Amino acid sequence: MAIPSGKGTEVLKNVSGQQANSAASALTAGTNEIILIMSFYIYSTASLTTNSLAKVYLYNGSADITIWLQTIPGFTTFTWNDPIVLHPTHILKISEHNNVAMNWWVSYLVQDWT
Repeated sequence: MAIPSGKGTEVLKNVSGQQANSAASALTAGTNEIILIMSFYIYSTASLTTNSLAKVYLYNGSADITIWLQTIPGFTTFTWNDPIVLHPTHILKISEHNNVAMNWWVSYLVQDWT
């Protein structure tokens, strides 16, 4: 992708979902797009005595790169506020590994240069 110049759009968006012992592709950066992930929130719906093992990782076109892996106690929310940049073909993935329902929400900005 060339360095953007000229016309384009910037739009604030969000995506959400729920995982339990599975993974989801939350976002994929398309051709001529740059996605800036501003924050994500993960909430474990487990009881106080059960933990959720959550993982957030990026597919960079050739491999999955783990950026965050953490145990989240039941009825607890984790917040990530550091920006992450996705270029075309990058995919943000979110997974849960302890068979516990886990809700997630991602806020992001799409810069589209088509």
